[in-house]
Amino acid sequence: MKFRIVLFFIICFQFGSTFSQTKKQISKDIKEIQFQWQHGELDKGLKTAKKALSDAEKIQNDSLKGIIYNEIGIIYDFKGKYSKSLNYYFKAEKLSKKHNDQGTLGYIYCNIGLIYGVTMDFKQARKYYNKSLKIREKLKDSYGVSAVYNNLAITYMNSEIIDTAILYYNKSINIDLKNNDVNGVNDSYNNIGICHMRLKQYDKAEYYFKMSLKMAKKNNRTFSILNSLNNLGSVYEKVNKNQEAKKCILEGMDLAKKVGDKKSLSYCYNLLTNLYENEKDYKKALDYQKKFYDLERERLGENNISEMAKLELKYEFDKKQEIEKEKLARSEAESKMNYILLISACIVLIFVLFMSVFLYRKWKQTILQKQEIDLKNNLLNEQNDEIFQSINYAQRIQHALLPSFDKINSIFEKNSLLYLPKDIISGDFYWAFETKTHKYIAVADCTGHGVPGAMMNMICHNALNRSILEFQSTIPGEILTKTRDIIVAELSRKDENVNDGMDISLIAIDSTTQQLFWSGAHNDLWILRKESKTIETINALNQPIGKHIGYSNFETHEFFVASGDRLVLLTDGFGDQFGGPKNKKFKDSNLKKLLLENQNKSLAENTQILEKTFFDWKRDEAQIDDVCILLIEI
Repeated sequence: MKFRIVLFFIICFQFGSTFSQTKKQISKDIKEIQFQWQHGELDKGLKTAKKALSDAEKIQNDSLKGIIYNEIGIIYDFKGKYSKSLNYYFKAEKLSKKHNDQGTLGYIYCNIGLIYGVTMDFKQARKYYNKSLKIREKLKDSYGVSAVYNNLAITYMNSEIIDTAILYYNKSINIDLKNNDVNGVNDSYNNIGICHMRLKQYDKAEYYFKMSLKMAKKNNRTFSILNSLNNLGSVYEKVNKNQEAKKCILEGMDLAKKVGDKKSLSYCYNLLTNLYENEKDYKKALDYQKKFYDLERERLGENNISEMAKLELKYEFDKKQEIEKEKLARSEAESKMNYILLISACIVLIFVLFMSVFLYRKWKQTILQKQEIDLKNNLLNEQNDEIFQSINYAQRIQHALLPSFDKINSIFEKNSLLYLPKDIISGDFYWAFETKTHKYIAVADCTGHGVPGAMMNMICHNALNRSILEFQSTIPGEILTKTRDIIVAELSRKDENVNDGMDISLIAIDSTTQQLFWSGAHNDLWILRKESKTIETINALNQPIGKHIGYSNFETHEFFVASGDRLVLLTDGFGDQFGGPKNKKFKDSNLKKLLLENQNKSLAENTQILEKTFFDWKRDEAQIDDVCILLIEI
């Protein structure tokens, strides 16, 4: 008997010792994972994480599993696989909440905010950053508070609220200097540089990027080195230092390929396209542009906003399901207890036996019904996945085709844009192009909206480019006539009768004489003279860029403007919107009146007024069409 007791205690001691050693090894592995992703060894980090996760599952330690899920989410973030990253963060959040691990939870919320920040959903990003900030301030975690300030600053910077962004960066730096956090200062210097670049203060931007690069190389921080190189390249490109820019970007491109950072590699390809275009080396520019589009298709095909939003909805749904499962589990436990009591009494009462059989059958029926419901839910989720992936992939490709604001600014320095797609993807688009002799800018409205509109959008965008590059058209009337020929030919390849096309307003500037030329299809050009109280209208040809009965060549209008005059290029979505007290169309006449009333205000203020007016007018009514209005001041 004594021998058995001693043996029992020996077994318990060995089990406890093994458990403690495994836990220590997992903690050691977590530190190794962090070191590996910080130094760009993403695949090694993922391998180490999977081993640590397996060990944590063996000892059934959910708290450590939550920490490892968070590290895996970080690795997939760096790999550019945002949907997978978000999935692991939600798993980590679930386990950290279960064990009330507030420190890890604050870290996870900050990481979730980063994912939404990358995908430009700044409202959602700030929601999670503020959750993290609340926890970290309560825990007096100064390092964590600094990280949240830095990330909040990024959202304000990307929303073009630069002063607020710099304020938060400086808050972050002050904390990091007190904590002697070199890495935190490193990241903030890089981001402040981006702010100064947005303000076109290129000397200051260059200073901060060089500081950031120096610190990153000293501490061997791979991704910080990569970001600093790319940002320096952008600054040099903007001040026409093409050789310095290419040196930085080519070094960044090699490093991005080495560590598998697709997002940074895409950025390098895009910037090299601009650099070679500036040097008039159109062959190399075209090569890098193709690489950029191919990588964007690959990258955005495997992580899109819709899939992430679906994951969050699924996560909320799963939480509700867990509550229901707990209720069901409690109910089943009570049923089993009743079943045991009935079995115990079955010797005395045969009736109790029949009741227990009846309850068992009901329980089996419930299980079968639940399995059937789960099967239907899985089928529905798969169908929704396919639809969301297709639509949001189209949205990101469409967004990549739109010109950057730097491109528009290079044609007209003073401009402001109101762009409100009706659906996720749009039939309206704005377009800018530049050749050795001319600069072009346009606003276009393709037939339809949503998926059909977006398909026509890409066809029309390609036709405009071809009429200039392939057919050497130079003035607006010639460009629109040739574009119509291309589109009609594209849509007439089969027997189907497709009458789709686009309406457009196109301005061209002669780079030598600075003369202004315009041509339009259905969409007029509005001119607000500085000293006038009326809007001058140049009428477009009353036919679309597409199939039409009785074709006419598009006419080119030369027009003259003075300093302070304003040009308005627009589609019909704003004027056609139903709303107001009587649910009627807004009409172009009211839009012209609104522009005249605010003629003395800045273009940015005008855009804000237009957006507020549109939503105040629309209220609860559905938006009926895409909206695109480009305001230009001479």
